[in-house]
This record gives sequence, structure tokens and C-alpha cells, in this order.
Amino acid sequence: MSVPTIIHIGIVKAASTTLQEHLFARHGGLHHIGAPWRDEALSLGFNDLTSTEVYDSDAGGLRVLCAAELDPAAQAGRVASFSAEAFSICDRANRVMMAERLREVCGPAKIVAVLRNQIDW
Repeated sequence: MSVPTIIHIGIVKAASTTLQEHLFARHGGLHHIGAPWRDEALSLGFNDLTSTEVYDSDAGGLRVLCAAELDPAAQAGRVASFSAEAFSICDRANRVMMAERLREVCGPAKIVAVLRNQIDW
């Protein structure tokens, strides 16, 4: 059985930073890749993925970086996790394009979204 990859699409004002820093990055069952990003190359690659014009993103190099992270996670039996608010609020790539880009780079994954009732907040 393969170990799944999860992508947390970091809805704004839904405790994304808290989840990233205090759950994803510290959970023993997760191989958390970002955010906070494991290295500068991943940070720059995902920034490019989420902020470039629709047809200008080059996912090839980022795919190689992600594969280098996903292989050890699978070998250790840990769930690989990616998290960034930019996945849900990218301003230049539409939502369908963002989903296609993430699949191209990360492979098949489960999507996690955490919501908070803004009216009560």
C-alpha cells in the first residue's frame, strides 16, 4: 500500500500558519515539505508555481525537488504533506490551473482544507 500525499490549501484566516508550524512540521507521522519550506529551492519553486503567469511556470525542476522529498517519505512510511496559503489564493493562475500544476509537481494527493466560521470569529 502506498503512503498518501496531502496538500493543505491554506484558506486565509483559518489557522494555516498555526497548523503549518505546530502540527504539520512537528507531527511524527508526517514528512512535511512546506510551508515552512524545508529548503530555499522548494520555497522559490513553489513561489514560482503560485505566482507566475498561467503559461510561464516551469514545473520540471520543482517536480525533481519534490520527488527527492517524496521518496524518503514513502520509504519511511510517512505521509508527505505540502501546505501553503498561496495554493488557495494565487492571483495569476486560476484555481483549475493551480490544481493541475500541483498534481504535475506533487503527483496524486488528497486535498485538505480547514475552514473557520468567520461570523463567530
